[in-house]
Amino acid sequence: TFNCSGQLFARQALICFGTTGCIEVDVPFIPASDLPSTIHVYDRSNLASPGETITFDAVNQYTLQSDNFALAVRGLGSMPMSLDDSIANMRVVDSLKRSAETGGWEKVDASL
Repeated sequence: TFNCSGQLFARQALICFGTTGCIEVDVPFIPASDLPSTIHVYDRSNLASPGETITFDAVNQYTLQSDNFALAVRGLGSMPMSLDDSIANMRVVDSLKRSAETGGWEKVDASL
């Protein structure tokens, strides 16, 4: 099941489940610019408490994104993602849309 909403509830969280554990990101989409961000890594053998917590300093993500874009446009920096990365991301979004329409699994078109 895939559910996504930007303003459904006052709390944000992102939990990615894998075969050996999961990763939880506190406030992943619009983190506060004055508070640190955290990622919790859980091992499948103990999902009750994280095996590792990674903390990042507080930043304004929109300021960083704008500053990096301005540097790239002026030829003083590079874009963090290539055009091929962007196309691949859109292929995933297209597959999610098809999946919602068909109600089943859809393969991601990997051809360029």
